[in-house]
Amino acid sequence: HQPQVMGITYMKLAESELALRRPVDAVSHYQQSFQWPLPQGYAPYVYARLGDAFLMEKDFNNAEEAFRYSLKFNPQQKEALDGLRQLEKVRSEPEPRSKV
Repeated sequence: HQPQVMGITYMKLAESELALRRPVDAVSHYQQSFQWPLPQGYAPYVYARLGDAFLMEKDFNNAEEAFRYSLKFNPQQKEALDGLRQLEKVRSEPEPRSKV
């Protein structure tokens, strides 16, 4: 059970970082969670949340990759589906004009 506890611990740390709007730290901790065995069924959720962290960083390509990878594990993963919708919305918004 010990290795699974480590994976969950890093996942929880990442969740806290995301809630504090610190996506760089969240990405790091989500990635560290994959260095340990996660309990059955956790991977799609963790990849989806990794996508959320990348999205918060405005790293759209890695966000999309994480969301799609999540859906390979579970095609109905709500967080990944929501993330892809959010990503599509952000990508379709016009760039704000800079004031000169």
